[in-house]
Amino acid sequence: YSVPIIWVPLMLYLSWSYYRTLAQGNVRLFTSFTTEYSVAMPESTFPGLFMLGLLLWSLVEYLIHRFLFHMKPPNDSYYLIMLHFVMHGQHHKVSRAGSHPGFGISTKFWDHFFHTLIPEEPHPKIQ
Repeated sequence: YSVPIIWVPLMLYLSWSYYRTLAQGNVRLFTSFTTEYSVAMPESTFPGLFMLGLLLWSLVEYLIHRFLFHMKPPNDSYYLIMLHFVMHGQHHKVSRAGSHPGFGISTKFWDHFFHTLIPEEPHPKIQ
């Protein structure tokens, strides 16, 4: 539930805020390095930047979940096992949270791309 409660409103607020900043027409890239080579950013770049942000967010989310949260700590390291459980193991112990099919959290796009989609188990019919 954290995605619709926390992340979607935050993403909408930040998107609106940055769009308003771009709409003012005075945003330039690379001005912190040098004003000689700065590039003006028109508001028409917002949709592309927004889509790039969604793509990068989902990729980072996939990579962290796949390679960090699903790492196997050494069997003889009590502290790493506990740290891993606190960081991610509890997520799979909660009834509904363990149901995501692969490593993507908000989308299955990268699971399809990297061929890591886990087939869903059929649920038995209750008669």
